[in-house]
Amino acid sequence: MLPFVCIKLRGVNQNSLIDSGANVCIISRSLVNSLGLVIKTQVGRIKLADNQFAYIVGCVNVPIEMAGVKCTHRFYVLEEAPTVILGTDFMDRHGIILDIQGRKVMFKNHPTLWMDLVVGNSESLSKEIERNLVFNLQLWEETEHERIEGLISEFPDVICDKIGRTNLVEYSIEYEGTSTVRQRAYKTSPWKAKLIREEVQKLLDMGLIRESNSQFSSPVLLAPKAEGGQRLVIDFRAINKFSKR
Repeated sequence: MLPFVCIKLRGVNQNSLIDSGANVCIISRSLVNSLGLVIKTQVGRIKLADNQFAYIVGCVNVPIEMAGVKCTHRFYVLEEAPTVILGTDFMDRHGIILDIQGRKVMFKNHPTLWMDLVVGNSESLSKEIERNLVFNLQLWEETEHERIEGLISEFPDVICDKIGRTNLVEYSIEYEGTSTVRQRAYKTSPWKAKLIREEVQKLLDMGLIRESNSQFSSPVLLAPKAEGGQRLVIDFRAINKFSKR
């Protein structure tokens, strides 16, 4: 049996599921569009009860009215959602108390107010209930690493195992120093010097770097990789001190 309550979203009546197993509020993109609300970009995923994930389209601040009490609350937008879901974040913030036996919704901060709670099954939720996906929605904030992995999986045809370059974007460093920064190469062991020469030649052969007669120069060095091996890097710290941020 599912607890529903009729609330107003931007003045529009909407039956909403109160889900004590969800830690966030959920709304569909189509409903957001019909309400004329603006979706803000939000990176993250919703973890469903079967350990699958649904990607968040964004978030939106929705004006809500319950029993004459008005407030605004953040909802996370999914491409498809069977109904509006009010999670524990909403209940905690606004002092919502459920009386399932008495079929009432009460308000901690407004003890004289209450609303009817409709307890019953919903046809629109039947498929999700059968799959056990509606309940226990949990917001998972994505790390940058997870987001990039998701993009790589979604667009494998644009990913290559070779280093490339682009001419679509150009970047200029605005230098605010009064003199040029010209550093000598760091002293290094013979085997590291050999690795550096090989890496530089490889990049030259691939057309990723070119010889330069610039008055500026920064030394290169080898940094150990976490998985083993060495990575060629350039030490720009001296230039960065005088670069516009």
